[in-house]
Amino acid sequence: MYQHLSSFRGLFVALCTTVVVASGLVVGAERSTAAGQLGIEQGIVVLVGDVQPGQAMELAASQHAAGSAMKVLVQCDRADRAEAVARAAEAAGLYGRRIFVAKAPLDRIGLADNLADGLMVCGEPAAVPKSEILRVLRPQGVAIVGSECIVKPFPSGVDDWSHHYHGPDNNTLSRDKLARAPFLIQFIVEPRYAPAPQMVVSSAGRIFMAFGHIA
Repeated sequence: MYQHLSSFRGLFVALCTTVVVASGLVVGAERSTAAGQLGIEQGIVVLVGDVQPGQAMELAASQHAAGSAMKVLVQCDRADRAEAVARAAEAAGLYGRRIFVAKAPLDRIGLADNLADGLMVCGEPAAVPKSEILRVLRPQGVAIVGSECIVKPFPSGVDDWSHHYHGPDNNTLSRDKLARAPFLIQFIVEPRYAPAPQMVVSSAGRIFMAFGHIA
């Protein structure tokens, strides 16, 4: 299910001021504005914690000027802070379109696993568990937590489906060691209509295919 992520590799290289350390998780980061640190042009960005209205507005507005498709999820544990961000976004015509706001505890971010492209903890860094940050980030997604830049490592055992039929040899047998039944769709990306094999049955490490079209 991570096959679509290969095109995202390297998007966040410019975010961090030092190379990733041996653990593959934590590197140095400069303190700056939200837009300056999360320099992406599309995807889902999460601002969580004591978020100021200006942080969400600055991030969404800077990307809106570039015509991006980025969405900003703001999650606050304070009702007054969530309301302030929502009112500011509504006044700018971005609420429910580019900016989405939730009032919820910070120990559980309201996203599915491996979904966010970027994340920033606002306020107290320890307010959000690192395990929760890594859960919602997609592989090689980046989170700014205080003075740290956390890069989610690419999982070991994930195969790279680089060609239409897996590899240049046109052998549609994946070497992925993580994808297992039940096979559920997590991401749909463009092009949404293209000739492609559709999986019918998998057994004993083999996938039996029927050919058709993805609409």
